[in-house]
Amino acid sequence: MGQYHIIGAGLAGLASAVKSISDYGIKGSDIHLYEAAPQAGGRCRSFEDAKLGCEIDNGNHLMLSGNYCVMEYLEVIGASDEIMGPSRAVFPFLDLADGKRWDIEFNPSALPFWIFNKKARVPDAGVRDHLALLKLMRAGDRQTLDQFIARDNPLYERLIDPLSVAVVNMTPETASAKLMKNVLLETALKGGTACQPRIARHSLAQTLVDPAMSYLKAQGVNIHMGERLKTLAFKNQSVGDLAFTGRHVLLSPEDKVILALPPGPASQVLETINLPLDYSAIVNLHFKLDDEINVDWPAPLIGLIGGTAQWVFVRGSLASVTISAGNDLLSHTSEELAQTVWGEIADLFGTAKTPVPPYRVIKEKRATLAQSPELEPHRPAAQTSYDNLYLAGDWTDTGLPATIEGAIRSGYIAAKAMQNSKAKRPKEKVRA
Repeated sequence: MGQYHIIGAGLAGLASAVKSISDYGIKGSDIHLYEAAPQAGGRCRSFEDAKLGCEIDNGNHLMLSGNYCVMEYLEVIGASDEIMGPSRAVFPFLDLADGKRWDIEFNPSALPFWIFNKKARVPDAGVRDHLALLKLMRAGDRQTLDQFIARDNPLYERLIDPLSVAVVNMTPETASAKLMKNVLLETALKGGTACQPRIARHSLAQTLVDPAMSYLKAQGVNIHMGERLKTLAFKNQSVGDLAFTGRHVLLSPEDKVILALPPGPASQVLETINLPLDYSAIVNLHFKLDDEINVDWPAPLIGLIGGTAQWVFVRGSLASVTISAGNDLLSHTSEELAQTVWGEIADLFGTAKTPVPPYRVIKEKRATLAQSPELEPHRPAAQTSYDNLYLAGDWTDTGLPATIEGAIRSGYIAAKAMQNSKAKRPKEKVRA
């Protein structure tokens, strides 16, 4: 019986290890988990911010009740109670230009009765406008989202654009329509029970990372922090040596490796990964108010139309703003961004626009790959052309965008492919 080596302790790597133990009966003592950083989580991380005096996440992440891999993962690691959200599939919105407020609310069943309810659908849009979404089900590999929804459709500005940047991190003109279609098929088109919004109750670390690490430690997994992979050495079509900074790990013929690194570092150690490394940025701002925030929204988040801010998340006394597809904002100073965004959202909390409360701006320059139709053909399968090497990461071919669900699912797919290693490569793509 060989050893299992998982390189990278982001969500993909953690999920690979968790799935290997929970579903495939691999002993924790046979698993080695390596991470270059001093902490696990990768891009899904939290830290104590001295300026704000509280723990913040590097960015905001929305999950949905229909994200079945996320929900299974949380159950296995004992963290199902660490997410929160309404029992309804409701998403509040505000148009900053005219002050109009509305809620989009999906009915529980898969039949879309909500589009016949003026109080549940996009304002100024009729039933026929909403039915235009069905055209998206014909989306192919090479099409962008804007090819399916006309710009003069009221849904374009008030639903499609905010959905596109939130889910695919690209504008409708550049976003892969197929990725959006796949997300809708698993959530909104299954009805409201699969589309209830969920966010971390306290922090991403407390919800998705720390419980996973505790679970893996309890199972006896060998965890190696501060271990940066430099190169992979191959022998007879298999990985034979893992070269870390300061040491080598020689592998036996029975050992298996899951490479769960971000796309850039992964392509540096594995030349067969040939991805267009164009990135789409996300800018996050955290504002610390004096008192706990009480809002009248039916969910702990609200979508904003017509401004710089796109989504506002509320947790305790912290108001966090996410701006996706944010490459154009990277040149702005933190002070400029904070003043602009706070000027847009201060009224939401009944607070003066000046002075700006204590804030932290986090620019994720490489938040995701540019998830355009051009990327899709290049996303690699979990199973590689090497006999004992598998890939995990939200950039691999999961069929989903680079989301938390996509990252965890990639880990599940890699774990399954590793157990299915007798199947010859890489003719078929393994699904979770």
